Amino acid sequence: RETDFARPLAEFSGGWRMRAALARLLLLRPSLLLLDEPTNHLDIESLEWLEGFLADYDGTVVLVSHDRYFLNRMVTSIAELGPSGVTVYPGDYDDYLVERAARRELLEAQARNQAKRIAEIERFIERFRYQATKARQVQSRIKMLERIERVEVGRESRGIRFAFPAPPRTGRRVAALREARKAYGDNVVYAGVAFEVERGERVALVGPNGAGKSTLLRLLAGVLPLDGGERALGAHVAVHYYAQHQLDALTPALTVLEELERAAPELGQTRLRTILGAFLFSGDAVDKKIAVLSGGEKARVALAKMLVRPAALLCMDEPTNHLDLASREVLEQALATFPGTIVFISHDRYFINRLATTIVEIVRGILTRHLGNYDDYLAAKTRAAADATPGEGVGGGSSARYPTRSEPPPTPSPVRDARSTRASGAQPKQRKVAREVRALRQRLEEVETQIHALEARLREIGAALGDPALYTDGERARAVTAERRRAEERVAWLMHEWEELSAALAAHE
Repeated sequence: RETDFARPLAEFSGGWRMRAALARLLLLRPSLLLLDEPTNHLDIESLEWLEGFLADYDGTVVLVSHDRYFLNRMVTSIAELGPSGVTVYPGDYDDYLVERAARRELLEAQARNQAKRIAEIERFIERFRYQATKARQVQSRIKMLERIERVEVGRESRGIRFAFPAPPRTGRRVAALREARKAYGDNVVYAGVAFEVERGERVALVGPNGAGKSTLLRLLAGVLPLDGGERALGAHVAVHYYAQHQLDALTPALTVLEELERAAPELGQTRLRTILGAFLFSGDAVDKKIAVLSGGEKARVALAKMLVRPAALLCMDEPTNHLDLASREVLEQALATFPGTIVFISHDRYFINRLATTIVEIVRGILTRHLGNYDDYLAAKTRAAADATPGEGVGGGSSARYPTRSEPPPTPSPVRDARSTRASGAQPKQRKVAREVRALRQRLEEVETQIHALEARLREIGAALGDPALYTDGERARAVTAERRRAEERVAWLMHEWEELSAALAAHE
């Protein structure tokens, strides 16, 4: 708004400051944008605006981001930085995961085959090392071993590997807020709201910054008192609350092990060391002081403290903050198999998609329930916006509004159509399937091309091996033979991959 033009940037939220910075860049018309974690601290509305901005941007973008949903929607290639250098993978983040796994499996197969061959050569050398009649062959194989270029398979980065202990079984209703009221001075956040969760639900709270998501979560967890109304827990329900302030609540003077001992002294050091090992604190790392830990390490300590005592209800505020991608993925797997109930807040839409069974949207103190994950929520909002007529509220579909005494909010605006298909929120499931089919077909064509090329090369090698002149040069004959073996191994692997891709494509079609 024009009234905001003269306001200092420091008065605006992170999302609006990011928009101002990008608007400045847009006026400069750069051909290259370098963005470092552009999605940090942005609410979902700001994230969608950023995606629309980048979709319309004509230049080149190089970015660093831990937001996998953002990467899937915006990027055309992934550059992975590893000990051996930079490796570029075409496609989005999901494509990168598939291709990286395929390349690693191929490399491991090559390493296994090479190890077998080396073991055979070493056995021959050891067996005939002291026989004069075999001296020439032994020396030849020793030289062969020296010339072999070893296939090295790098160590996979360790991630958090743990499973939550099973909490006591609860009744169907786990927790509820009835006629809940909360205000901060004159700012009334909730005026008689109702909210409840049932056993086994995984509920994501979404909405713009300042909508009251953290307030609702803290009211449900019992860490923030109600101004009015009632909070009720079901039978056998204990609550664990995890939020970023818990990182500050850790005692800097204690070691990692001492921090957990204080939380659960009855478990003993052996059990606590096992838990810390699952969170990547092994050996002397458990004796590190909390004061010297990084943000990610402190987050892992706080999560470990939550693990030591099982609870039927987990209330989690931005649990993926400070975690790297590998740790996020393993946390998702553990939470997805957790048998209790989870209510959480996250701006990581990929995390929401993998975990949530219900989305609760919060706008101006009004709670609206949408069944399904984040993509289902977007699809429902898009359908509702398309069907809505002027003056009518947005509803219907799989959405259900919680009762409240507050006045209903104004009708949300329809979702803005972006010029880029990836930036559009419409029909995300169909888009994802189409993208997967397209990627499968592309990879299938690449595999078939590689197989044909290798088969042609094998025919050339076969003809060369049939020429007696080749064997006048022992070194060249061995090199050609080795090349044939590598080509045959590669063809066998590609045929296996071709079969899997064909089956996957058939399943989609």
